[in-house]
Amino acid sequence: MIFCFFELVRDLSHFMVPAPRRRDPYRDPAGAALGLPGTPYLRAGDVVDVEIDGLGRRQQTFQEV
Repeated sequence: MIFCFFELVRDLSHFMVPAPRRRDPYRDPAGAALGLPGTPYLRAGDVVDVEIDGLGRRQQTFQEV
């Protein structure tokens, strides 16, 4: 991130007021807990492809640590 979290909140608070009980957009996405010990979300040998139009493509093969 270019700016720290606190700077972003400070700047956004000048334009927006968070509603009570609004979901925090900075929390972990749904499914993040799938990587708990004993149930790894990604395993050694898994391949992840990420592509952004106009920017490029990245392929990552996971290895055991």
